Amino acid sequence: MNNRKIKICFLHPYIKDADSVVKYLHITGLPFAENIVWDDENPDYLFASEHIYFSPHFAKKFWELAHKPSIRIFHAGECVAPDLNIFDYAIVFDKKLSDMNRVCSMPTNLFFSNAISRTENNLTERQAKLLLRERKRFCNFLYSNGAAHPNRDKLFHALSSYKSVDSLGRHLNNIGALITGG
Repeated sequence: MNNRKIKICFLHPYIKDADSVVKYLHITGLPFAENIVWDDENPDYLFASEHIYFSPHFAKKFWELAHKPSIRIFHAGECVAPDLNIFDYAIVFDKKLSDMNRVCSMPTNLFFSNAISRTENNLTERQAKLLLRERKRFCNFLYSNGAAHPNRDKLFHALSSYKSVDSLGRHLNNIGALITGG
């Protein structure tokens, strides 16, 4: 087993150390995970989330580190396209985005699998189909990013004026339980 330390910095509000990187990337238990160390000055791998586009703090830190000799990887928790002129690789939701072997599409359910498994009301496929046939609900809203495009909120409010919309994320939550990540 190679014991070489892997120096990582990940620019995201929920990630502050090596343990949170391992947990966030869902690599707990993989052999190399124990070699990951936090380095926000000279990382081997600089991960950046969509927050570099929305937060001056993360944008500033990104540009401080971007010129250093590290591999830059964009990893989005939102459907935001990476600028492949500044990133070497990207891990995104968009299945249509491709650039040879530089882009990896990650299914949304994998990203939020920890949040989904935390819920107490997990349904079997059969139970979900039965509920769907009953059609007691109109639709749901699954956003946690309150700083996203304002049209999201406009759509939520417009639909809510028509029929009740269940908001399951951190943003505009109206069911009392947190279903999405975070």
